[in-house]
Amino acid sequence: PRCRFFSFELNEMASGHFAACNSEDVSVLTNPRVCLQVATKTFTLDESLQWMVVMGLPAMAFSKEATEMKAETQKQVLEKEKLAQETFHTMVTIIVCVATFVTVFSACLGILVARAVSNPLKQLGLRMHRLESLDTTMNASALTFRARNRVHIQEIQEVNEGFFRLTRSIKGFARFVPETVVQNMVSGDRRKRGLHVDSRIVTIMFSDVKDFTSIAEHLSAQDLILTLYMYLTEMTRIVERFEGVVSEILGDGLLVFWNTPNNVENHPAKACAAALAQQQGLSVLNEHLAGLTLPQLSIRVGIHTGKVLAGNIGSEKKMKFGCIGDPINLASRLEGLCKYYGVSSLCSGYTKVSLPPNLFALRKLDLVQVKGKREPTWVYELMGHAGAGGQATAGIQTPPCHPTATDSTRSATSFGLLALPTDSHKTGAQSRPSPRSQELAPVQPAIFCSEPLLPADPVQCRLALRYEQALIAFHEGRMSDADAGLDALLRDAPEDKAAILLLERVRARVRGGPQDPNWSPVLQMTHK
Repeated sequence: PRCRFFSFELNEMASGHFAACNSEDVSVLTNPRVCLQVATKTFTLDESLQWMVVMGLPAMAFSKEATEMKAETQKQVLEKEKLAQETFHTMVTIIVCVATFVTVFSACLGILVARAVSNPLKQLGLRMHRLESLDTTMNASALTFRARNRVHIQEIQEVNEGFFRLTRSIKGFARFVPETVVQNMVSGDRRKRGLHVDSRIVTIMFSDVKDFTSIAEHLSAQDLILTLYMYLTEMTRIVERFEGVVSEILGDGLLVFWNTPNNVENHPAKACAAALAQQQGLSVLNEHLAGLTLPQLSIRVGIHTGKVLAGNIGSEKKMKFGCIGDPINLASRLEGLCKYYGVSSLCSGYTKVSLPPNLFALRKLDLVQVKGKREPTWVYELMGHAGAGGQATAGIQTPPCHPTATDSTRSATSFGLLALPTDSHKTGAQSRPSPRSQELAPVQPAIFCSEPLLPADPVQCRLALRYEQALIAFHEGRMSDADAGLDALLRDAPEDKAAILLLERVRARVRGGPQDPNWSPVLQMTHK
Protein backbone atom coordinates (compact mmCIF):
# COMPACT_ATOMS: atom_id res chain seq x y z
CA PRO A 1 0.00 0.00 0.00
CA ARG A 2 1.12 3.49 -0.85
CA CYS A 3 0.81 6.55 1.39
CA ARG A 4 0.72 10.08 0.04
CA PHE A 5 0.69 13.46 1.75
CA PHE A 6 -0.17 16.86 0.37
CA SER A 7 -1.57 20.15 1.57
CA PHE A 8 -3.79 22.80 -0.02
CA GLU A 9 -5.35 26.14 0.81
CA LEU A 10 -9.09 26.24 1.43
CA ASN A 11 -9.41 29.77 0.18
CA GLU A 12 -7.94 28.84 -3.18
CA MET A 13 -10.04 25.63 -3.35
CA ALA A 14 -13.23 27.63 -2.90
CA SER A 15 -12.41 29.67 -5.94
CA GLY A 16 -11.79 26.53 -7.99
CA HIS A 17 -7.99 26.50 -7.78
CA PHE A 18 -5.83 23.93 -6.14
CA ALA A 19 -2.74 25.38 -4.59
CA ALA A 20 -0.35 23.85 -2.21
CA CYS A 21 0.35 25.65 1.01
CA ASN A 22 3.24 25.72 3.42
CA SER A 23 2.16 23.89 6.49
CA GLU A 24 5.23 25.20 8.33
CA ASP A 25 4.19 28.81 7.88
CA VAL A 26 3.66 30.46 11.24
CA SER A 27 0.39 32.00 10.01
CA VAL A 28 -1.35 28.60 9.98
CA LEU A 29 -0.99 28.48 13.71
CA THR A 30 -3.28 31.46 14.11
CA ASN A 31 -5.73 30.41 11.30
CA PRO A 32 -6.20 26.65 11.22
CA ARG A 33 -8.58 26.80 8.19
CA VAL A 34 -6.09 28.34 5.90
CA CYS A 35 -4.10 25.21 5.18
CA LEU A 36 -5.22 21.57 5.32
CA GLN A 37 -2.91 18.59 5.42
CA VAL A 38 -4.22 15.52 3.58
CA ALA A 39 -2.96 11.97 3.92
CA THR A 40 -4.10 9.06 1.68
CA LYS A 41 -3.47 5.37 2.01
CA THR A 42 -4.48 2.67 -0.45
CA PHE A 43 -4.91 -0.96 0.51
CA THR A 44 -6.55 -4.07 -1.06
CA LEU A 45 -9.27 -6.04 0.64
CA ASP A 46 -9.55 -8.76 -2.01
CA GLU A 47 -8.40 -9.32 -5.55
CA SER A 48 -11.09 -7.23 -7.10
CA LEU A 49 -11.54 -4.41 -4.57
CA GLN A 50 -9.17 -1.69 -3.40
CA TRP A 51 -9.91 0.81 -0.74
CA MET A 52 -8.42 4.33 -0.22
CA VAL A 53 -8.50 5.98 3.11
CA VAL A 54 -8.34 9.80 2.99
CA MET A 55 -7.81 11.92 6.08
CA GLY A 56 -7.83 15.72 6.03
CA LEU A 57 -6.83 17.72 9.02
CA PRO A 58 -5.70 21.25 9.58
CA ALA A 59 -1.97 21.52 9.00
CA MET A 60 -1.49 22.84 12.51
CA ALA A 61 -2.45 19.43 13.85
CA PHE A 62 0.73 18.00 12.34
CA SER A 63 3.30 20.89 12.66
CA LYS A 64 2.23 23.20 15.47
CA GLU A 65 4.70 21.90 18.00
CA ALA A 66 7.52 21.74 15.48
CA THR A 67 6.71 25.19 14.18
CA GLU A 68 6.63 26.68 17.66
CA MET A 69 9.90 24.98 18.49
CA LYS A 70 11.40 26.33 15.28
CA ALA A 71 10.17 29.83 16.04
CA GLU A 72 11.54 29.64 19.56
CA THR A 73 14.81 28.31 18.25
CA GLN A 74 15.07 31.12 15.71
CA LYS A 75 14.30 33.64 18.42
CA GLN A 76 16.98 32.21 20.63
CA VAL A 77 19.41 32.16 17.74
CA LEU A 78 18.68 35.82 17.02
CA GLU A 79 19.17 36.68 20.68
CA LYS A 80 22.43 34.75 20.74
CA GLU A 81 23.57 36.46 17.57
CA LYS A 82 22.68 39.84 19.04
CA LEU A 83 24.47 38.99 22.26
CA ALA A 84 27.48 37.74 20.29
CA GLN A 85 27.55 40.97 18.28
CA GLU A 86 27.30 43.04 21.44
CA THR A 87 30.06 40.95 23.03
CA PHE A 88 32.17 41.32 19.90
CA HIS A 89 31.73 45.09 19.85
CA THR A 90 32.52 45.26 23.55
CA MET A 91 35.66 43.17 23.04
CA VAL A 92 36.69 45.27 20.09
CA THR A 93 36.19 48.42 22.17
CA ILE A 94 38.20 46.95 25.06
CA ILE A 95 40.94 45.79 22.70
CA VAL A 96 41.10 49.22 21.04
CA CYS A 97 41.24 50.94 24.44
CA VAL A 98 43.89 48.57 25.73
CA ALA A 99 45.89 48.91 22.52
CA THR A 100 45.61 52.70 22.70
CA PHE A 101 46.67 52.71 26.34
CA VAL A 102 49.57 50.38 25.63
CA THR A 103 50.61 52.50 22.67
CA VAL A 104 50.44 55.75 24.64
CA PHE A 105 52.13 54.18 27.64
CA SER A 106 54.83 52.68 25.44
CA ALA A 107 55.34 56.01 23.70
CA CYS A 108 55.61 57.87 27.02
CA LEU A 109 57.89 55.22 28.42
CA GLY A 110 59.95 55.33 25.24
CA ILE A 111 60.21 59.12 25.47
CA LEU A 112 61.23 58.92 29.12
CA VAL A 113 63.78 56.21 28.42
CA ALA A 114 65.01 58.09 25.35
CA ARG A 115 65.44 61.24 27.40
CA ALA A 116 67.08 59.30 30.19
CA VAL A 117 69.52 57.95 27.61
CA SER A 118 69.83 60.84 25.16
CA ASN A 119 70.26 63.67 27.67
CA PRO A 120 73.30 62.11 29.39
CA LEU A 121 74.71 61.11 26.01
CA LYS A 122 74.11 64.63 24.70
CA GLN A 123 75.86 66.09 27.73
CA LEU A 124 78.63 63.56 27.25
CA GLY A 125 78.98 64.59 23.60
CA LEU A 126 79.21 68.27 24.58
CA ARG A 127 81.86 67.47 27.15
CA MET A 128 83.80 65.44 24.61
CA HIS A 129 83.70 68.42 22.26
CA ARG A 130 84.91 70.68 25.05
CA LEU A 131 87.55 68.16 25.96
CA GLU A 132 89.09 68.56 22.51
CA SER A 133 89.76 72.23 23.27
CA LEU A 134 90.71 71.54 26.91
CA ASP A 135 88.02 73.89 28.18
CA THR A 136 89.24 75.26 31.51
CA THR A 137 85.73 75.09 32.99
CA MET A 138 85.25 71.48 31.97
CA ASN A 139 86.56 69.95 35.15
CA ALA A 140 84.25 71.95 37.43
CA SER A 141 81.33 71.29 35.09
CA ALA A 142 82.03 67.58 35.14
CA LEU A 143 82.07 67.65 38.93
CA THR A 144 78.66 69.35 39.00
CA PHE A 145 77.23 66.93 36.45
CA ARG A 146 78.60 63.98 38.36
CA ALA A 147 77.15 65.11 41.69
CA ARG A 148 73.71 66.38 40.62
CA ASN A 149 72.79 64.38 37.56
CA ARG A 150 73.21 60.75 38.44
CA VAL A 151 71.98 58.47 35.66
CA HIS A 152 69.84 55.51 36.69
CA ILE A 153 70.91 53.45 33.68
CA GLN A 154 73.95 51.60 34.89
CA GLU A 155 75.75 51.36 31.57
CA ILE A 156 75.40 55.09 30.85
CA GLN A 157 76.43 55.92 34.39
CA GLU A 158 79.53 53.82 33.94
CA VAL A 159 80.31 55.67 30.70
CA ASN A 160 79.84 59.01 32.49
CA GLU A 161 82.05 57.95 35.36
CA GLY A 162 84.68 56.72 32.92
CA PHE A 163 84.57 59.97 30.98
CA PHE A 164 84.85 61.96 34.19
CA ARG A 165 87.97 60.01 35.12
CA LEU A 166 89.33 60.55 31.61
CA THR A 167 88.64 64.28 31.85
CA ARG A 168 90.37 64.51 35.19
CA SER A 169 93.34 62.55 33.87
CA ILE A 170 93.70 64.69 30.75
CA LYS A 171 93.41 67.89 32.77
CA GLY A 172 96.09 66.55 35.07
CA PHE A 173 98.20 65.52 32.07
CA ALA A 174 97.88 69.04 30.64
CA ARG A 175 99.56 70.39 33.77
CA PHE A 176 102.70 68.45 32.91
CA VAL A 177 102.63 68.90 29.11
CA PRO A 178 101.76 72.09 27.17
CA GLU A 179 98.00 72.29 26.72
CA THR A 180 98.26 72.86 22.97
CA VAL A 181 100.21 69.61 22.65
CA VAL A 182 97.58 67.72 24.63
CA GLN A 183 94.83 69.38 22.61
CA ASN A 184 96.41 68.23 19.35
CA MET A 185 96.68 64.71 20.71
CA VAL A 186 93.07 64.64 21.96
CA SER A 187 91.74 66.04 18.68
CA GLY A 188 92.92 62.90 16.89
CA ASP A 189 96.01 64.18 15.06
CA ARG A 190 97.97 60.94 14.77
CA ARG A 191 101.08 62.79 13.64
CA LYS A 192 101.14 64.73 16.89
CA ARG A 193 101.18 61.50 18.90
CA GLY A 194 104.38 60.15 17.36
CA LEU A 195 107.96 61.18 16.83
CA HIS A 196 108.04 64.17 14.49
CA VAL A 197 109.64 67.61 14.12
CA ASP A 198 108.98 70.63 11.92
CA SER A 199 111.29 73.43 10.94
CA ARG A 200 109.69 76.58 12.33
CA ILE A 201 110.64 80.13 13.14
CA VAL A 202 109.76 80.55 16.79
CA THR A 203 110.27 83.04 19.55
CA ILE A 204 111.84 81.64 22.71
CA MET A 205 111.68 83.12 26.18
CA PHE A 206 113.79 82.13 29.16
CA SER A 207 112.92 83.67 32.50
CA ASP A 208 114.00 83.05 36.06
CA VAL A 209 114.00 84.69 39.47
CA LYS A 210 116.91 86.91 40.38
CA ASP A 211 119.05 85.50 43.22
CA PHE A 212 116.57 82.73 43.88
CA THR A 213 119.26 80.47 45.35
CA SER A 214 119.96 82.88 48.18
CA ILE A 215 116.22 83.46 48.64
CA ALA A 216 115.59 79.73 48.94
CA GLU A 217 118.28 79.36 51.61
CA HIS A 218 116.28 81.56 53.94
CA LEU A 219 112.90 79.93 53.43
CA SER A 220 111.39 76.83 54.90
CA ALA A 221 110.33 74.11 52.47
CA GLN A 222 106.72 75.11 53.01
CA ASP A 223 107.31 78.79 52.23
CA LEU A 224 109.60 77.96 49.33
CA ILE A 225 107.00 75.82 47.59
CA LEU A 226 104.30 78.40 48.26
CA THR A 227 106.41 81.22 46.83
CA LEU A 228 107.20 79.20 43.73
CA TYR A 229 103.56 78.22 43.32
CA MET A 230 102.32 81.81 43.46
CA TYR A 231 105.09 83.09 41.19
CA LEU A 232 104.82 80.36 38.55
CA THR A 233 101.02 80.52 38.57
CA GLU A 234 101.03 84.24 37.81
CA MET A 235 103.80 84.08 35.21
CA THR A 236 102.17 81.15 33.44
CA ARG A 237 98.83 82.96 33.31
CA ILE A 238 100.49 85.95 31.71
CA VAL A 239 102.43 84.19 28.95
CA GLU A 240 99.45 81.98 28.07
CA ARG A 241 97.24 85.04 27.64
CA PHE A 242 99.74 86.22 25.06
CA GLU A 243 99.51 82.82 23.30
CA GLY A 244 102.79 81.53 24.68
CA VAL A 245 103.28 77.82 25.36
CA VAL A 246 105.03 76.94 28.61
CA SER A 247 107.26 74.06 27.55
CA GLU A 248 109.13 73.51 30.79
CA ILE A 249 109.31 74.75 34.36
CA LEU A 250 113.00 74.96 35.17
CA GLY A 251 112.94 75.21 38.94
CA ASP A 252 112.32 78.93 39.39
CA GLY A 253 112.34 79.62 35.66
CA LEU A 254 110.17 79.15 32.60
CA LEU A 255 110.92 78.07 29.05
CA VAL A 256 108.23 79.49 26.77
CA PHE A 257 107.69 79.14 23.03
CA TRP A 258 105.66 81.17 20.57
CA ASN A 259 104.54 79.94 17.14
CA THR A 260 104.80 76.26 18.04
CA PRO A 261 103.07 73.86 18.00
CA ASN A 262 100.35 76.19 16.65
CA ASN A 263 100.82 79.23 14.48
CA VAL A 264 100.87 82.57 16.29
CA GLU A 265 100.79 85.87 14.43
CA ASN A 266 103.21 88.61 15.52
CA HIS A 267 104.84 86.16 17.91
CA PRO A 268 107.99 88.28 18.54
CA ALA A 269 105.78 91.21 19.57
CA LYS A 270 103.59 89.02 21.76
CA ALA A 271 106.64 87.57 23.49
CA CYS A 272 107.95 91.07 24.25
CA ALA A 273 104.51 92.19 25.44
CA ALA A 274 104.36 89.13 27.70
CA ALA A 275 107.77 90.02 29.17
CA LEU A 276 106.54 93.52 30.02
CA ALA A 277 103.31 92.11 31.43
CA GLN A 278 105.35 89.75 33.62
CA GLN A 279 107.29 92.68 35.08
CA GLN A 280 104.03 94.55 35.61
CA GLY A 281 102.26 91.56 37.15
CA LEU A 282 105.21 90.89 39.40
CA SER A 283 104.65 94.16 41.24
CA VAL A 284 101.12 93.05 42.13
CA LEU A 285 102.35 89.60 43.10
CA ASN A 286 104.96 91.12 45.40
CA GLU A 287 102.19 92.90 47.29
CA HIS A 288 100.59 89.52 48.02
CA LEU A 289 103.93 88.05 48.99
CA ALA A 290 104.57 90.96 51.36
CA GLY A 291 101.22 90.32 53.01
CA LEU A 292 102.35 86.74 53.64
CA THR A 293 105.76 87.87 54.95
CA LEU A 294 107.44 86.23 51.96
CA PRO A 295 110.41 87.77 50.09
CA GLN A 296 110.05 90.11 47.14
CA LEU A 297 110.91 88.71 43.71
CA SER A 298 112.60 90.13 40.63
CA ILE A 299 112.88 88.32 37.32
CA ARG A 300 115.18 88.32 34.33
CA VAL A 301 113.90 87.57 30.83
CA GLY A 302 115.73 86.66 27.64
CA ILE A 303 113.94 86.59 24.27
CA HIS A 304 115.23 85.40 20.90
CA THR A 305 113.64 84.59 17.54
CA GLY A 306 115.08 81.98 15.19
CA LYS A 307 114.57 78.79 13.21
CA VAL A 308 114.44 75.55 15.21
CA LEU A 309 113.26 71.98 14.89
CA ALA A 310 110.06 71.84 16.92
CA GLY A 311 107.94 68.82 17.76
CA ASN A 312 107.98 65.54 19.66
CA ILE A 313 111.52 64.53 20.48
CA GLY A 314 112.71 61.43 22.30
CA SER A 315 112.97 57.68 22.09
CA GLU A 316 110.63 54.83 21.27
CA LYS A 317 109.20 54.78 24.80
CA LYS A 318 109.71 58.31 26.08
CA MET A 319 109.05 61.56 24.24
CA LYS A 320 108.57 65.21 25.06
CA PHE A 321 107.54 68.28 23.17
CA GLY A 322 110.36 70.72 22.65
CA CYS A 323 112.65 72.55 20.27
CA ILE A 324 116.17 71.81 19.10
CA GLY A 325 118.53 74.39 17.70
CA ASP A 326 121.03 77.10 18.47
CA PRO A 327 118.31 79.75 19.07
CA ILE A 328 117.35 77.91 22.27
CA ASN A 329 120.86 78.31 23.65
CA LEU A 330 121.02 81.96 22.62
CA ALA A 331 117.76 82.77 24.40
CA SER A 332 119.18 81.14 27.52
CA ARG A 333 122.39 83.17 27.21
CA LEU A 334 120.37 86.39 26.85
CA GLU A 335 118.61 85.67 30.12
CA GLY A 336 122.04 85.28 31.74
CA LEU A 337 123.22 88.56 30.19
CA CYS A 338 120.46 90.39 32.07
CA LYS A 339 122.48 89.91 35.23
CA TYR A 340 125.66 91.14 33.53
CA TYR A 341 124.04 94.35 32.27
CA GLY A 342 121.80 94.88 35.30
CA VAL A 343 118.57 94.89 33.29
CA SER A 344 115.34 92.92 33.59
CA SER A 345 114.61 91.98 29.98
CA LEU A 346 116.75 91.46 26.89
CA CYS A 347 115.91 90.53 23.33
CA SER A 348 118.17 89.72 20.41
CA GLY A 349 118.63 91.68 17.22
CA TYR A 350 116.73 88.97 15.34
CA THR A 351 113.71 89.59 17.55
CA LYS A 352 114.10 93.34 17.27
CA VAL A 353 113.96 93.39 13.47
CA SER A 354 110.82 91.20 13.59
CA LEU A 355 108.92 93.69 15.75
CA PRO A 356 106.47 96.22 14.31
CA PRO A 357 108.04 99.69 14.22
CA ASN A 358 107.47 102.07 17.10
CA LEU A 359 105.78 99.44 19.26
CA PHE A 360 108.36 98.96 22.03
CA ALA A 361 111.03 101.15 23.52
CA LEU A 362 114.35 99.31 23.07
CA ARG A 363 117.87 100.27 24.04
CA LYS A 364 120.69 98.87 21.95
CA LEU A 365 123.02 97.57 24.63
CA ASP A 366 125.90 95.80 22.94
CA LEU A 367 127.23 93.47 20.27
CA VAL A 368 127.88 90.23 22.13
CA GLN A 369 129.43 86.90 21.24
CA VAL A 370 127.93 84.56 23.80
CA LYS A 371 129.63 81.37 24.89
CA GLY A 372 129.17 78.60 22.38
CA LYS A 373 128.52 80.87 19.37
CA ARG A 374 130.93 82.13 16.77
CA GLU A 375 128.84 84.97 15.42
CA PRO A 376 128.04 87.97 17.60
CA THR A 377 124.53 89.29 17.99
CA TRP A 378 123.14 92.64 18.97
CA VAL A 379 121.25 92.66 22.24
CA TYR A 380 118.55 95.14 23.22
CA GLU A 381 117.03 96.07 26.54
CA LEU A 382 113.24 95.90 26.51
CA MET A 383 112.34 99.08 28.37
CA GLY A 384 108.60 99.27 27.93
CA HIS A 385 105.79 100.05 25.56
CA ALA A 386 106.44 102.84 23.09
CA GLY A 387 103.12 104.53 23.81
CA ALA A 388 99.32 104.24 23.75
CA GLY A 389 99.10 104.61 19.98
CA GLY A 390 101.63 102.00 19.01
CA GLN A 391 99.86 99.19 20.80
CA ALA A 392 96.61 99.55 18.93
CA THR A 393 98.35 100.16 15.62
CA ALA A 394 100.37 96.98 15.80
CA GLY A 395 97.38 94.91 16.79
CA ILE A 396 99.05 93.64 19.97
CA GLN A 397 96.44 94.23 22.63
CA THR A 398 96.58 93.15 26.22
CA PRO A 399 94.33 90.08 26.39
CA PRO A 400 91.46 90.23 28.87
CA CYS A 401 91.66 87.92 31.83
CA HIS A 402 88.75 85.88 33.12
CA PRO A 403 89.89 84.30 36.37
CA THR A 404 87.72 81.51 37.67
CA ALA A 405 86.57 81.21 41.24
CA THR A 406 88.96 78.33 41.67
CA ASP A 407 91.89 80.40 40.42
CA SER A 408 91.16 83.40 42.60
CA THR A 409 90.48 81.61 45.88
CA ARG A 410 92.85 78.68 45.75
CA SER A 411 94.96 78.41 48.88
CA ALA A 412 98.05 76.48 49.82
CA THR A 413 95.98 74.26 52.07
CA SER A 414 94.09 72.85 49.09
CA PHE A 415 97.39 71.78 47.58
CA GLY A 416 98.69 70.13 50.69
CA LEU A 417 101.42 72.69 51.26
CA LEU A 418 100.82 72.77 54.98
CA ALA A 419 101.75 69.11 55.18
CA LEU A 420 105.26 69.71 53.87
CA PRO A 421 108.13 69.20 56.29
CA THR A 422 110.15 72.16 57.40
CA ASP A 423 113.83 72.39 56.63
CA SER A 424 115.03 73.97 59.83
CA HIS A 425 117.79 71.39 59.95
CA LYS A 426 119.25 72.87 56.79
CA THR A 427 122.25 75.08 57.32
CA GLY A 428 121.35 78.73 57.08
CA ALA A 429 117.60 78.12 57.10
CA GLN A 430 115.55 80.10 59.53
CA SER A 431 112.98 78.23 61.55
CA ARG A 432 109.97 80.45 62.00
CA PRO A 433 106.25 79.78 62.34
CA SER A 434 104.26 80.05 59.14
CA PRO A 435 101.78 82.93 59.04
CA ARG A 436 99.57 80.72 56.86
CA SER A 437 98.29 78.36 59.52
CA GLN A 438 94.70 78.10 58.29
CA GLU A 439 94.05 80.07 55.10
CA LEU A 440 95.93 82.27 52.69
CA ALA A 441 95.16 85.44 50.83
CA PRO A 442 93.79 84.53 47.40
CA VAL A 443 96.10 84.72 44.42
CA GLN A 444 94.43 87.50 42.44
CA PRO A 445 95.07 88.14 38.74
CA ALA A 446 97.60 90.82 37.91
CA ILE A 447 96.54 94.38 37.32
CA PHE A 448 97.63 94.23 33.68
CA CYS A 449 94.46 92.26 32.93
CA SER A 450 92.43 95.45 33.05
CA GLU A 451 95.08 98.06 32.12
CA PRO A 452 97.31 98.46 29.05
CA LEU A 453 101.00 97.75 29.26
CA LEU A 454 102.94 100.47 30.99
CA PRO A 455 104.73 102.79 28.57
CA ALA A 456 108.45 103.36 28.84
CA ASP A 457 109.65 106.21 31.04
CA PRO A 458 110.46 109.20 28.76
CA VAL A 459 113.43 110.09 30.94
CA GLN A 460 114.85 106.60 30.61
CA CYS A 461 114.29 106.75 26.84
CA ARG A 462 116.36 109.92 26.60
CA LEU A 463 119.11 108.34 28.68
CA ALA A 464 118.98 105.27 26.42
CA LEU A 465 119.48 107.49 23.36
CA ARG A 466 122.58 109.02 24.92
CA TYR A 467 123.89 105.54 25.72
CA GLU A 468 123.39 104.40 22.13
CA GLN A 469 125.29 107.46 20.83
CA ALA A 470 128.22 106.53 23.07
CA LEU A 471 127.98 102.91 21.93
CA ILE A 472 128.17 103.97 18.27
CA ALA A 473 131.21 106.12 19.03
CA PHE A 474 132.82 103.13 20.76
CA HIS A 475 132.28 100.84 17.76
CA GLU A 476 133.58 103.53 15.37
CA GLY A 477 136.74 103.95 17.46
CA ARG A 478 135.91 107.46 18.70
CA MET A 479 136.90 106.68 22.24
CA SER A 480 137.09 110.26 23.44
CA ASP A 481 133.50 110.93 22.32
CA ALA A 482 132.36 107.68 23.88
CA ASP A 483 134.17 108.47 27.15
CA ALA A 484 132.71 111.95 27.38
CA GLY A 485 129.19 110.79 26.55
CA LEU A 486 129.23 107.94 29.08
CA ASP A 487 130.77 110.09 31.78
CA ALA A 488 128.00 112.66 31.38
CA LEU A 489 125.39 109.90 31.28
CA LEU A 490 126.59 108.38 34.54
CA ARG A 491 126.35 111.72 36.28
CA ASP A 492 122.61 111.64 35.51
CA ALA A 493 122.16 107.88 35.97
CA PRO A 494 124.96 106.66 38.27
CA GLU A 495 123.35 103.20 38.70
CA ASP A 496 123.27 102.37 34.97
CA LYS A 497 125.35 99.20 35.03
CA ALA A 498 125.47 98.88 31.24
CA ALA A 499 126.94 102.39 30.96
CA ILE A 500 129.47 101.59 33.69
CA LEU A 501 130.59 98.44 31.88
CA LEU A 502 130.85 100.21 28.52
CA LEU A 503 132.87 103.05 30.06
CA GLU A 504 135.28 100.49 31.51
CA ARG A 505 135.74 98.94 28.07
CA VAL A 506 136.27 102.38 26.50
CA ARG A 507 139.01 103.25 28.97
CA ALA A 508 140.53 99.81 28.69
CA ARG A 509 140.74 100.36 24.95
CA VAL A 510 142.41 103.72 25.50
CA ARG A 511 144.94 102.12 27.84
CA GLY A 512 145.59 99.31 25.34
CA GLY A 513 146.56 101.74 22.62
CA PRO A 514 145.01 102.38 19.24
CA GLN A 515 147.22 99.83 17.46
CA ASP A 516 146.16 96.82 19.56
CA PRO A 517 145.57 94.08 16.91
CA ASN A 518 143.43 91.98 19.27
CA TRP A 519 140.90 94.67 20.00
CA SER A 520 137.32 94.23 18.86
CA PRO A 521 134.16 96.12 19.84
CA VAL A 522 132.44 92.75 20.24
CA LEU A 523 131.98 91.66 23.84
CA GLN A 524 133.07 88.05 24.14
CA MET A 525 131.40 86.20 26.99
CA THR A 526 133.39 83.29 28.36
CA HIS A 527 130.73 82.12 30.79
CA LYS A 528 127.03 81.41 30.60
